[in-house]
Amino acid sequence: MGGTLNPLLAFLSLIALLTTIKIQSKELRATTTEMNNSSTALQEQSQSIKLQNFENTFFKMIDVHNSIISEFKHQRNSIKLALDKLTEENKKNTQTNFELFLKVHAIYLYFITSYLTNKYIIALVQQLLTIKEIDGFF
Repeated sequence: MGGTLNPLLAFLSLIALLTTIKIQSKELRATTTEMNNSSTALQEQSQSIKLQNFENTFFKMIDVHNSIISEFKHQRNSIKLALDKLTEENKKNTQTNFELFLKVHAIYLYFITSYLTNKYIIALVQQLLTIKEIDGFF
């Protein structure tokens, strides 16, 4: 019995070994396919995140621009009210005082405009530097 049973058991072991190798091969192919799918999904997610970062930066720049414009309009309205009030007072005073006020007011407007322009430029440069960080997107 020992002479015929050993080759039979060896043959069955070989069949079991080949079956195991075949199953592992299928599993390896399935794992490879899943990894490729996962890699593609990660690349798409990375592109989506880069696009979101760009959009956020862009809309932040628009918000900064709008706030500067709003601040400038508010300053302009305040200056107009002050000018109207002083104009009424200056009508009572001599023409020389009014001319002096206009010169001082012109200097004031120049500095306000310079200030707001510089503030706007600094904000834009900061936003452009932020955009440069996501330059790989393009």
